[in-house]
Amino acid sequence: MGFEFTDVDYCKVAMIDSVNEEEITKEQFTTVEFRFAKLMATIIFISFFG
Repeated sequence: MGFEFTDVDYCKVAMIDSVNEEEITKEQFTTVEFRFAKLMATIIFISFFG
C-alpha cells in the first residue's frame, strides 16, 4: 500500500484491525502508473547492481 504526501515533517505508521471507509479518499493512494514506474526502476536497478 502506498501513500503520497507533500511537506510532511513527521509520519506515524500503525497496524489496525478495521478502518472507516468513509475517511479514505482515492487521492491518498498512489496511481497505477507510479507503481509501474517504481517497479520498472527497481528491476533496472537490480539488473545493473544485483
